[in-house]
Amino acid sequence: MLSSRGIITANRGASGGYYLAKPPEEIKIGEIVRALEDDMQIIGCVGKEGKCCCPSQAVWKRLYDGINQVLDSMTLKQMLDGEIKGV
Repeated sequence: MLSSRGIITANRGASGGYYLAKPPEEIKIGEIVRALEDDMQIIGCVGKEGKCCCPSQAVWKRLYDGINQVLDSMTLKQMLDGEIKGV
């Protein structure tokens, strides 16, 4: 999941392993979470554009956008360095 999103690469062999595909300061926490959590879509109508059958679509979309905005404001480097503090 992470390699298909360009977050990590994998090498086989004796000196193989998993490696970050780019520097940790360029990797947003949101990229990682969305890769591991099926794009963080809370309910199915979040990914649909325009009107759908769900009357609460706007609420879920707003929540989805807010969560992603927070996650995209932080990098893997900040998390590893302990720079992300709670409120």
